[in-house]
Amino acid sequence: MQSNNFSSDSIVGTALLNMYGKCGTSQTARRVFDQIQDKNVISWNAMFTVYTQHNDIKAAFELFSLMEMQGFIPNEVTFITFLPACTSQGNIAEVKRIHTRILHHNFESSVNLENALLDAYGKFGYLQLAWSVFIRMPERDVISWNVMSEAYLYQALNDEAFYLFYQMQEEDTLPDDVSCVSVLSACVNKVTLMQAKRAHIMLIHSEDELDVIAGTALVNMYGKCGYLEGAQQVFEGMPNKNIISWNAMIGACAQHGCKSRSLHIFYKMLEKGVRPTDATFFSLLHACSHTGFVEEAYHSFLMMVYIHHLTPTVEHYNCMIDLLGRAGQLDEAEAMIHVMTCPTSAASWAALLGGCSLHSDIDCGIRIINQVIKTNPENAAPFVVLSNIFASLGRLEEAEELQILRKTISNQQDVSVDFDFCEGEYIVN
Repeated sequence: MQSNNFSSDSIVGTALLNMYGKCGTSQTARRVFDQIQDKNVISWNAMFTVYTQHNDIKAAFELFSLMEMQGFIPNEVTFITFLPACTSQGNIAEVKRIHTRILHHNFESSVNLENALLDAYGKFGYLQLAWSVFIRMPERDVISWNVMSEAYLYQALNDEAFYLFYQMQEEDTLPDDVSCVSVLSACVNKVTLMQAKRAHIMLIHSEDELDVIAGTALVNMYGKCGYLEGAQQVFEGMPNKNIISWNAMIGACAQHGCKSRSLHIFYKMLEKGVRPTDATFFSLLHACSHTGFVEEAYHSFLMMVYIHHLTPTVEHYNCMIDLLGRAGQLDEAEAMIHVMTCPTSAASWAALLGGCSLHSDIDCGIRIINQVIKTNPENAAPFVVLSNIFASLGRLEEAEELQILRKTISNQQDVSVDFDFCEGEYIVN
């Protein structure tokens, strides 16, 4: 079609370059664009879109300069097309350049465009510039408030995000689902029970019923501040639940050591036909670990593997190792490390060493030291723990020798050395 006059028509040519942009290359689309004789702003925007889809921001800006040179006036779509691409490439300089062009072309009154600019500054962490755009907007919609709130959340400024939720309603802007999730996110990391209840009341006033996202966030929030009754009330009142909702409720109970409650909700979930995930079983194991229920933990672990065919992660194994270590079953905990189907982590050995420290088991501690020396000799924590065990038993000479061993290892640089530590002495091979 490029060889005839069809592509020179603005409508047909624009459709063609859109097609080539999605299915071909930006170069092919540009050849079609260059053949369009009666270009309009839609044609230019289509070509800009092609370049941004192909992450060729430099070519897009060169085209923009050509557009202005030829006397075409960009519209808000032109700039809205550019901003996300600049953000994804981490190019704050181009965002500022676009901002200058927006001011030059007097587009400050466009809510959609200002929201896009606000979002870009927020994602770069330029909160002063974001706030400057926000506060000068002649009109704000719910998206404006949400984007500014998310900008604060990106920088962990939860109090500021929480305040915006109040301010939005004072200015008669009705919150939507995104607003509700934002305010709940602001509460999750740093929350008092009073704040949690106030957020809950605001959500009730802004929504007829809690959707699955807002409801789950509320369950998480109440769980964080230890108000399990509130979490349970929200959970049971949710008209729809997904696996994330169930996991949130199980996790809230597990976080506060309510093993029986966690298991009750888990089996209720199974009755409803909801399939558990690895996160479900991590919460169950976590609950059992902090309450010392070894048998229930084993049962959950085996159910995960053999009934639900889920592959345990290092976090699941570490939970089991920690539980067995706390219970004094150090041989079983050590055996768990050796049968792991995934690579061990420093946390795996740390969990086992914690059990050794709790039960003053030097033999197991020495085996861990030998293993750590081979795999991660820079890790000083096991040496400190075992040295403390020796000291607690009055074996001060061996505690001191262990510290000498640690310093010897730390001084070895670019040398492959095998160490073997025996009770009471260490041998450098």
